[in-house]
Amino acid sequence: MKIFLDESGFTGEDLINEAQPTLVLASTTISPEESESIHASFFNDVQARELKHSTLVKTKKGRDRIVGFLRALCALQGKSGAYVVHKEFCLLSKMVDWWVECGMHETGFDFYKDGANLAFANVCFYCLRTFESHEFLRETLYRFQRMMRDRTKAAYVDFWSRLRRKMRRCRKETREILEYFDVSERILGPRHLLSLPDKTLDVSVTTAVETIVHWRNTTDEDLEVVHDNSSVMAREKWIWDAVVAKDVPQAAFRHGDKVVKYPLNVTKTVLADSTQFVQLQFCDILAGATSAWAKSLMAGRACNQEYARDLEETGIKEFLIGGIWPTPDVSRIVTEGPTDHVQFIGQIIGKSHRSG
Repeated sequence: MKIFLDESGFTGEDLINEAQPTLVLASTTISPEESESIHASFFNDVQARELKHSTLVKTKKGRDRIVGFLRALCALQGKSGAYVVHKEFCLLSKMVDWWVECGMHETGFDFYKDGANLAFANVCFYCLRTFESHEFLRETLYRFQRMMRDRTKAAYVDFWSRLRRKMRRCRKETREILEYFDVSERILGPRHLLSLPDKTLDVSVTTAVETIVHWRNTTDEDLEVVHDNSSVMAREKWIWDAVVAKDVPQAAFRHGDKVVKYPLNVTKTVLADSTQFVQLQFCDILAGATSAWAKSLMAGRACNQEYARDLEETGIKEFLIGGIWPTPDVSRIVTEGPTDHVQFIGQIIGKSHRSG
């Protein structure tokens, strides 16, 4: 099976990016014949060298083309998908995974059991915004991101000292949440920061892996991945190559009703010129449209509400194959595996980077 991928909103390890609060990885397996038919129906008279959502969305005619295209793509049921990431919540989840979970692990407690880590991340997201403010949460996450990227003593001291000062003057409900992080840092110490794998905040590989897992669960065929060679993600191809390598340790992770098995069944990865594959251009449109729709769901985000409503009416939610998004509906998630999936990927990346 040949899978075409392209993303919208990729900013590497900058997950607190104000201009691009979401990341969407779109994928499709439609055939050249199906692509030609859709292109002829909606874009045959477009003069541009390639189709781009960022260009089409600027005009009413272009937006109408996108809406019609999405309806046609939706009619080809199960052949296209979108993985959506709420970057701010994703960064908060990493704060839980790399500090609270690790601290609890040192005391013998499995914070991944039944998805407790995810439940706690959701509690943090909604409660800290409610008990304090969205600005407080963003500022905390900004300093956490700087600490994780810089790995310096100054950034480390700045983050933890500010968090503890906040604990001394915040309301009781906030302090009860922040104590989880405070205690974890006291257990782990600054050496933990230096021991973490490289690229711990980069979510591109996780989204790509989850996308490939979706398609792998639909077929027994070998998988060939075709990605736009001009994307930012393509510049970090060494990370992807490490994760899909045939010699990756055998492992399986269960998240609810989804099972992720390693090694992945990817036999070939191609970085291609998007002008040569209309499927890549279609992924660009799907990713951009999904991102615009997702932003409309985020409080305080300016967006074209008419366009967002039109996207909703196309059935754009039918394309969703997964994501990292906050929810107040927290339930138990059955999880299995030798270690958490995120940490497993981090270990693979860290090993590959050191050997390279």
